[in-house]
Amino acid sequence: MNFHTLLFCCAICEHEVRDWPDRKGPDQQVAPVCRMCERWWTERTGKPRDGTMMDRRKALHVLALSNAIRNTAGFMEWEANHGRT
Repeated sequence: MNFHTLLFCCAICEHEVRDWPDRKGPDQQVAPVCRMCERWWTERTGKPRDGTMMDRRKALHVLALSNAIRNTAGFMEWEANHGRT
């Protein structure tokens, strides 16, 4: 296995996540959300403080997915009301 091993495709940005498959710790890529989306979509929300590191990471994934869905729904609603530009 090498650095170019495909681990998963991000559920939000559809980016192909390629990384060392045996990386551990806070920089470990955890499916289904890449680290970039995990940070971007949870930037302005309160971060969980209780639980183990992986519990907090899973909570951040749920937060990131829900924020991305809410944002996409807002775009769809705007397009329905104002038309596509």
